Amino acid sequence: MLTVIGIGLGIIGVGLVLYENTINVHEKGFFIGLALSVIATISWSFSTIMIAKQKVKINPYYGLGWQMIFGAILVFILSISTNNFIPFAKIPIFSWLMIVYLIIAGSVITFIAFIYSMKHLNPTIASLYAYMNPIVAICIGTFLLNEKITIQLIIGAIITLLGVYLVNYSDKANRIKIEDLEH
Repeated sequence: MLTVIGIGLGIIGVGLVLYENTINVHEKGFFIGLALSVIATISWSFSTIMIAKQKVKINPYYGLGWQMIFGAILVFILSISTNNFIPFAKIPIFSWLMIVYLIIAGSVITFIAFIYSMKHLNPTIASLYAYMNPIVAICIGTFLLNEKITIQLIIGAIITLLGVYLVNYSDKANRIKIEDLEH
C-alpha cells in the first residue's frame, strides 16, 4: 500500500513541478507535450516492472542498443513529419555539443545506470528515476542557467522525494518481513 501511495505522491509532486509551465497552456501543442510526458513516465515504469517479471534472457546492452535504434528511427520520422526541418549545416556548434552531451549523458550513461539498477534493485525502485528527472533538471537549470526556484517547485520536489522515500521504505519493510519469515 505504501508503494502505491509513494508512486501517487511522486506523480503529484512532478505535477506541481511542471505546473509552473501552465502559463504556456495556450501555446499550440502544450497539452500534447504534457500528456506525452505523463504517458512516457507511466509506460517506462510499467515496462520496467514487466521486463523484470518476465526475466527476459537477453543481454540488456543488446536490448538497449535496439531500443535506441528504433527510438531514433521513430523520432526521426516524427521530426520529418512536422515539416520543420533545419539543415544540418545551419545548426550552431553549441547545439551540436549539446546533442552529443545528451546522447552520452542523457541516454547512454543513463540507460547503463538503469540496466545496472535493474540487476541490483527492486524494479519498482529502479523505475523511480523517472520521478527524479524533473528535480535534477531544476537543480541543473538553477546552477547553469540561473533559473528561479519558487516555493511551488520546492513543495513539488519535497512531495516527489517523499513519494520516493515511501516506495523505498515499503520495499525495505517487505524485504524484512520476508527475511523474518525465512528464519
